[in-house]
Amino acid sequence: MTEKPEQETVSLKAGVEALVAKVGYKTYTAMDESGTRYKFKAADLCGWWNKWIAGREQTRWTEEELFQLENGTYLVTVEYVSQWQGEPTEYRIDRYEKLEELSQHLLDKLRDEITKETSLKIPLSQIAKDLPL
Repeated sequence: MTEKPEQETVSLKAGVEALVAKVGYKTYTAMDESGTRYKFKAADLCGWWNKWIAGREQTRWTEEELFQLENGTYLVTVEYVSQWQGEPTEYRIDRYEKLEELSQHLLDKLRDEITKETSLKIPLSQIAKDLPL
């Protein structure tokens, strides 16, 4: 039996840098609340959606995609999808200066994507929020 190679443990920032180096910067588009479509150059870091819950496909769900812009800031595109007649799909674009500002589920997905794509290991302590006292 062959042993798996030991994964290198790195900081979240170093993991993101490795992921960006692998996926590179490309041009994407996203829509905001007013329906304006924007184009931007970014590295697509990870995505998340909740279309399937408890094994059932939903008729409403949320899709989020995390990007790193060339200036080092982060963009999250959000799409609230509805398949209900007369109920429109809604869009939003959020900007963040720091990774720590992201939602926990996006940090979890980002950690998973770094591990999958780069074989680097990010300690859970790197994505855990401080416990308020």
